[in-house]
Amino acid sequence: MVVIDEYPYLKEFTSSSKVDSVFQTIIDNYLKNINLIISGSHIGMMKNLLEEKNALFGRFNKIISLKELSYLEASNFYPNKTPYEKVAFYAVFGGSPFVNEQIKPEQDLKNNIINLLFDKTNAVYYYASSLLISDLSNQTQAGRICSSLSNGKKSYSELEEMLDRNKTGLLSKQLKPLLEMELIKKVAPINKINDAKKSKYEINDNLIRFYYRYVLTNQYLLSYKDLSLIYEEEIAPTLINFISLRFEEIAKDFMWRYVNTEKIKNVVNIGRYYYDDPVNKTNGEFDLVILNKNDTVQIFEVKYLKNKVDQLIVNKELSQIHKIKELKIDKIGFIAINGFANNVTNLDYMFDGSDLFNK
Repeated sequence: MVVIDEYPYLKEFTSSSKVDSVFQTIIDNYLKNINLIISGSHIGMMKNLLEEKNALFGRFNKIISLKELSYLEASNFYPNKTPYEKVAFYAVFGGSPFVNEQIKPEQDLKNNIINLLFDKTNAVYYYASSLLISDLSNQTQAGRICSSLSNGKKSYSELEEMLDRNKTGLLSKQLKPLLEMELIKKVAPINKINDAKKSKYEINDNLIRFYYRYVLTNQYLLSYKDLSLIYEEEIAPTLINFISLRFEEIAKDFMWRYVNTEKIKNVVNIGRYYYDDPVNKTNGEFDLVILNKNDTVQIFEVKYLKNKVDQLIVNKELSQIHKIKELKIDKIGFIAINGFANNVTNLDYMFDGSDLFNK
């Protein structure tokens, strides 16, 4: 068994195509009783090996795209935390096994952030600040794109306004390697998949998103100001909102798991859903919707709140939902991390944090 790790780095020392041609010769002539594994973290360059024009095309017996840990898998690194805390840890630190191994589960989120991401000598800080963009030729522009996306999803026109006001067309070329590396992704409402105007870009990795949102913007303070004060003044006031947006993605993963476990049939897709409200002359998106084959929808409101969801909150959301006359509603539910008050009724589904982390 021979393993060549970080294969793309070999291409830094000579012609990229020559390296592939050398390995083509090795595979075709010398692997009589040898299993060869080629791996690498630069997803775009590894995908290139699978293209027909590449010398190694058609020479792989098995192809594995190893994804990061899910929210449920990552929670094994901090098993004694509450569901509310587990969501927060995953929203900040993501699903990298290496990063999660550095977390001290006996400490709270604040101290883990300070120790792992405010210390420039810490391996997690280095990972977040440089590892994922170390292979890009234009690191400065990649950083600018990530900074622009750190507050949430952005459409192409919004990014263009921030990064390419002269509309030179360079932005599209600069987004391409980030998409190929899967550092960022392009998302669209499940009922507008092919509508370019409704599509948006977002950072794929939770830790990288947190780094560009909070750490990089306060980097100059890390050497001078009390780290606890930086957290309390620059992070704490908006952290709940940051986590809430990440919670929507966790809720989506949970819902797919629920659909597959319960073997719910005729589900086409799960995700955000775009709607028009011509009566009130507004439009918007629902957090989480199951789209059925018969074009009916199951709508879920996703709530990351410190308190339980009560009937007032439910009534407000139901009122908004029923205003949209175009919807063919099948069922309505809530996913509330801290559960529901005793007076909550009129819902088809009621999921809480214990449901999300039920193995």
